[in-house]
Amino acid sequence: MLPRIPENIRPTGNKIVSPAGADGMRAGVKFAVLGYESSQNFGDEIQSIAAARLLPRVDYRIPRERLRDFRCDEKCLLLMNGWFGNGAQFPPAECIVPLYVSFHVARGAERLYTSPEAVAHFKKHSPVGCRDRGTMEILRSAGIDAYYSKCLSLIFPTRGAAAADSIVVVDVAGGRGRRFRRIFRSADKPVLPFSHAHMMDTLGDEFKSQIAGRLLDAYRERAALVVTSRLHCALPCLAMGIPVIYCGPHEYRTAVLSDLGVNMNLRIPEKRGGVFRKFSEKLRFRNFLWRVDAVDVEPEKERLIALVKEKTNHFISRYTSPEV
Repeated sequence: MLPRIPENIRPTGNKIVSPAGADGMRAGVKFAVLGYESSQNFGDEIQSIAAARLLPRVDYRIPRERLRDFRCDEKCLLLMNGWFGNGAQFPPAECIVPLYVSFHVARGAERLYTSPEAVAHFKKHSPVGCRDRGTMEILRSAGIDAYYSKCLSLIFPTRGAAAADSIVVVDVAGGRGRRFRRIFRSADKPVLPFSHAHMMDTLGDEFKSQIAGRLLDAYRERAALVVTSRLHCALPCLAMGIPVIYCGPHEYRTAVLSDLGVNMNLRIPEKRGGVFRKFSEKLRFRNFLWRVDAVDVEPEKERLIALVKEKTNHFISRYTSPEV
């Protein structure tokens, strides 16, 4: 049986459609989230699930790789939250009204997003909310009005009472992963491994969104603690009130985690021989790994929700008129 569809989203063909007439929406505008034709990371779908929660309805998934090819008779508000590298079509089509919140310029793609054409586009739709300070500085260096918005995947609701009976491990691999697995033997809860990596890029956004929704369900329902190298596992789990240990790359893309107060300095004990090594690992991690507090991100969550609501209402007021 396929995983259930993410909350409040009902896929039909190449669209995601909310119940008809949601929020008494006036005619004449469309709403969209990003789709991902070439992505092999469920973190992308998680970002679009977050974006969909903030819109009155979602009419289209617009592929990041074909933003300029999109055609629509009405103006279409597109939440431009996510990772943008050299593979994206940029700037988008004229019928798209981009809402830049949580925008990230990938390392090596600076030229594309600071070209004269891109700069003119950004200035037309500024200010640009950036997921990280690094992106903000890249855009500001080109004369673009940019600010640090942090990430929309912080808007997921705090979970209620949950069984929280497991330590969820997401993409902790390689040599560090082997050492973690030894340490996890002393854990006081079952360890559940998951991954955001997949080879389903050709199976369509609908199917990938279903799987991403089920991952979020699993984290919400089962995780007493999450240990991950994935930014878009860590951020939604923080939003849901789940304690998180991050053990991935330290770079401008992930610095938002340290800004939020997540422990970014986790170090596996140095390799030592025999009994002392085993004792030091068990002693340190028994007292640390299993006793991590959740980080309060409610102020950030409220700020992001209010920001998108304000900009969405402005879009509606500008491009629609009341139905007769």
